Amino acid sequence: METGARLPAELQDYIIDHLHGIKLGSWDRRETLHSCSLVSSRWLKRTRKWLFNNLGPVHVVYGGADYKHQRNVPQLLLLLESPHTTIAKYIKHITIYGPDIASRQVYTNVKKGSPEQYAECSRMLGMVLHHLPHVHSLNLIRVTWNLLSDSAKSLILSMPHVTSLTWKYIPRATISDSLGTACGAFGTRLECLDIDWVHSEGKLPPIPPLRITLPHLHTLRVGARLERTAGSLLLSPESFRAMPALHTLSIRTFEEESLSLLGRVKHLGSQLLHLELDIPVFWSCDISDDKCPFPISLHHNTKLLTLRFTSPIILNKDSWWVSKIIASAPSPNLHVHITVCTRHSISQQALAESDVSALESSITYDHRRVLHVHPDRYSNTSPPWFESTIESLFAELRYCRQVVVHRLEGD
Repeated sequence: METGARLPAELQDYIIDHLHGIKLGSWDRRETLHSCSLVSSRWLKRTRKWLFNNLGPVHVVYGGADYKHQRNVPQLLLLLESPHTTIAKYIKHITIYGPDIASRQVYTNVKKGSPEQYAECSRMLGMVLHHLPHVHSLNLIRVTWNLLSDSAKSLILSMPHVTSLTWKYIPRATISDSLGTACGAFGTRLECLDIDWVHSEGKLPPIPPLRITLPHLHTLRVGARLERTAGSLLLSPESFRAMPALHTLSIRTFEEESLSLLGRVKHLGSQLLHLELDIPVFWSCDISDDKCPFPISLHHNTKLLTLRFTSPIILNKDSWWVSKIIASAPSPNLHVHITVCTRHSISQQALAESDVSALESSITYDHRRVLHVHPDRYSNTSPPWFESTIESLFAELRYCRQVVVHRLEGD
């Protein structure tokens, strides 16, 4: 490549890395990288770093799963076992779907795979993971730990570079042993832990806090039903003390009775820098009702830098509880992210007539806070009127340093 040869090698690498990081749709990004891989042998090597960075999803068992895009594991193994392949060293992320089946309507209804399916799952896991020693991020979906074979569990726990673990659809009865075993193996290097959709199996005794020390864990994501079924496992003062480096916390909850456990973020104190709350609107109490105390206060989190609300809110209806949380945060240089509902039921006129006075008073802090406004992520694109309407609506927000209006990625 004549033109490329005039550029320093480091600059060429930077350009390709930048293409991977820009905000494009995943398909457009891959098409761009594919085009770059045809430019020269040097660009081919660099683009492979990103083209094969994430291997997933891998369905190791086909027992009744209704996914249209199941990866052909035998063909994947042929590729990994070929003496001419070089992609294995580029694969850093892998998502594995096990034999359990989860209902999309009732997330607590998870049917476990049969012993035969788990035997096949364990065998295929052993064959695939044997060729992937460089994986940093491991995602396990619908995998019941105690049903795997000892050899499969041993192989997973011996992966030497895993720093991020995601586990979804875990039976409550086994979560303590499953997480305890995994954190015991990965604990000294684990940096990110994401636990989602813990399904219950009848009445079980309380789960004790996780006391395994995770010295490098900086990001914890707790999802869905965990707060109600096993909240004490990760969201407790004892657990937080075992995570001395934790500074980013993301909590998703879909049940009103779980809200009281969100108040436990206060135990992180000044250690917490970034907080994300995904709370669908279901508060039935009024703020003036003394019998229904508000469950969340951030007044102990004195160094909080980012507060993000990812659930779509209707400004007139939901501003009161969002404002109450924002107002409780003492940090002056706070960046607040809110997601405004822009579905078809919310018209431009309804949004323009919203009352944001409650938000205005909660943002007040010596002109140093920044408000970020995002459109509903469930919409395909940002409405054409969204940006102008939001800018007009918050034009009188005098106490905020800046109001930033965002558009959906790919618009």
